[in-house]
Amino acid sequence: YGSRYHRDLPAFPTRRSSDLVAPTARLTILPGTTVYFDAGVDIRVEGVLTAVGSPYQRIRLTSVPNAPLVPDLPGLPDGPPRWSGIHFQDTLSAANQIRYADIDYAQATGGALGVVNSQLLIDNVTWRGTHRRMVYGNRVSLEVRNSVFPNMFAEDESPLALGLDNVSEHIKVDGGILDGGH
Repeated sequence: YGSRYHRDLPAFPTRRSSDLVAPTARLTILPGTTVYFDAGVDIRVEGVLTAVGSPYQRIRLTSVPNAPLVPDLPGLPDGPPRWSGIHFQDTLSAANQIRYADIDYAQATGGALGVVNSQLLIDNVTWRGTHRRMVYGNRVSLEVRNSVFPNMFAEDESPLALGLDNVSEHIKVDGGILDGGH
C-alpha cells in the first residue's frame, strides 16, 4: 500500500483471517463496524488509523463468534481464540484515534493496543477477555479518556502465581513520552 492508499472498513460485520498492515496508509473503521479476527491476527499501523464509533454505533473488534474454546495461558481456563490486537509503529499522526470501541479477546505481550514511537487517542474504549496488557507503549504520546479497564483475573487467579507478573498491567509505558507529547 502506498501513501495514497485509503481503506474504509464497512459498517457491517467483516472477518479478518490474515494480518492487516497499513504502512503509510489511512485505515478508517466506520461507526457500527464489527470486525471478527481469527486467532493470532492483528492490525499493524504505520500510517493512520481512525476508528471512531459513536455512543449508539460502537465499533466492535473481537474474535470469531462460536469458535471452539482453546487453551488460554497456562493455569487459566479455556476461552475463545485470542487475536493479537492493534499495534502502532512509528506513526506520529494526531489523527490516530480509537473512540467508542469494544476490544474483546485481543491478547499479546505487546498489548491489545501496542503503541511504539507513536501517538494515539483512546476514548470511550472497553476491554474484555485478556490476561495481558490492554495498552502498552514505548516512547509515546498517549491520551486515554473515559475508558473501562476491567479486572483481568477471577478472585481465585493470581497473576504472580500464573507467572504473569509484569506482563498483565492494564497500561504500561516504557521509554518515556515523546517530545511535545502527553
